[in-house]
Amino acid sequence: ELTHCARDENSIIIVVNGFQIQERRFNRDGFTTEWISVYQLSDDNDKIQHIDICSFVNGFIIEQGHIYLWGSTVPYGKISDQENFRNITINNPIRKDLINNNNNNDRPIKISLSRGQFHAHILLLTEQGCIYLMGSNYKAKLGHAKAQGHRYLYKEHESRSIDLLNNQQVLSISTSYYHMAAIVVQSRK
Repeated sequence: ELTHCARDENSIIIVVNGFQIQERRFNRDGFTTEWISVYQLSDDNDKIQHIDICSFVNGFIIEQGHIYLWGSTVPYGKISDQENFRNITINNPIRKDLINNNNNNDRPIKISLSRGQFHAHILLLTEQGCIYLMGSNYKAKLGHAKAQGHRYLYKEHESRSIDLLNNQQVLSISTSYYHMAAIVVQSRK
């Protein structure tokens, strides 16, 4: 049973039975002829809740709220705090959880990844409608100033909330190379 699918410029990813990720890649002659197994959750009781892919970072969230990321990690969009991970490919998804989560019971439910080449960034929506970001802050595209005190925010490897939407409940998110969008609940008076 297919439970999820996602696509980017170079591949299609499907989730089978909620726990196995498969990919079919484009090449110059079209698609590859077979599905490639990318990853399978080790516990069959775990289920993938949401998945997204882009040129340099791929990610999914499981029902327990854990975030998994993999792909190329160019200097503009690194997903690891270990310096030696720059400019290499992470083939197996690594777990990254929300660090700056003010409410530990609020878990991520949706992930959206930048669609452009380079400068990859990640947008996360939680169950209670908060948004968190990580990845490249090139030209302050994550909505945070480039510098904060002595901290240079060009590469965010920890998730940070978007302060602009702190007092609003967000229903849906989407991101691309230059833009991010959110649908928020409007209160009726």
